[in-house]
Order: sequence, then C-alpha cells, then structure tokens
Amino acid sequence: MSRKTSFTHWENEMIEEFLKGKPTSEETKRKRKFERVWWGESSFKTKDEVKRLARGGGERSAVAWNPDQKLWGTHDLSAVVKLISSGLWQPECIPSDLFQEIERLARERTKDDNPTAANKRKRDDEEEAAYEPHKSTPVPIASNDRIPFGSWPTMRECPECHVLPLLQFLECGCQTEPMAWRICKTCDVSWHPTKLPRCLCD
Repeated sequence: MSRKTSFTHWENEMIEEFLKGKPTSEETKRKRKFERVWWGESSFKTKDEVKRLARGGGERSAVAWNPDQKLWGTHDLSAVVKLISSGLWQPECIPSDLFQEIERLARERTKDDNPTAANKRKRDDEEEAAYEPHKSTPVPIASNDRIPFGSWPTMRECPECHVLPLLQFLECGCQTEPMAWRICKTCDVSWHPTKLPRCLCD
C-alpha cells in the first residue's frame, strides 16, 4: 500500500489534534505525574503485547486503561510510534490512511526527547527482535496435575532489562543469568532466583 503524502486541511487538523493527546484526570496527574494520554483501539487477544508496547521508555510505566470505553493507551508519545507500527493498536477515531503520518510525526517529535533516546531505541529494537509473540507462538508448559496441560503460565517482566522472558527458553534480555528464569509449579508464575525471587506462593 502506497504512503499517503498529501492531506486536506481537515485531515491535518485531525492528525495534530491526536498528536496533542488528551488531558489526563487530576488523579493521574497527582499520582502518576502524567499530563497527556493517547488512546487507541486493539484486540483483547493482543492486550499483553499492546500493554508492553504502551509502557514507554521512562522509568515509570506509561500504560493507560479506559474501563468505560475498553481502550488501551499510553502517556508516552514515543510509545505511540511502536504501537502503530506493530499493527496491533490503532489511534482512536482516526481513519486508517492517516496512521502512517501520525507515526512519522510522532517519531520526529520524540526522537531527541532525551540524551539517551538513541540508546534506548536501540535497546528497544533489540528487545522487539528477541520477543515477537505475534510471529511465533510459545509452547505452553504444564506445571503440575492441578493445572491442565496447555495452560499459560503468568510471565512477569524482568525488573532489570524490562523484557518479558520468552516462554520457550525462559530467557530475558539481561547480560547476566538471562536463562535462570523458572515457572513455579504451584502458582504457575515466572520467577528468577536473583532478579525476581518471589512467586505468588511466597
């Protein structure tokens, strides 16, 4: 599909309106210190990947959830780029032929937003290359007799490299001990002896 390069005045206004984001609630401003949010539509089946992409690049998770409209969003404009490019999330109430332009402008406006942006983008690209659940389906692990074969363990994000360990290899993105992840046979939750030692049973 060819990229649309010219836009009407109305389309440009719609693009700019979306890129500005929507004001967050006073509670979000007070508790999470986020001023703006970008909402989008996605499938329930891909919610875990959408949440991972919406997390953003800061120290605090930028994921947002609208329970009334059942929409996932992000408080980080740079995360909008990844969400749109994934094809799993679409900007709310925006025609599909404007997605690429929104992605392009969001990328331009956030590429130099902090001194470590280039390094973070490189790391995020490496993470995405290592973890692509929508391209390869992980093999389920049965933990014990109380959990039916084929159930899905709860995989928790590594607190150091912020990568969700691959279920097939139980490996995260850390340089040290990346393959030391385990699945608790009782609560069926991932844990790591040094990085995330507690499962839900403890």
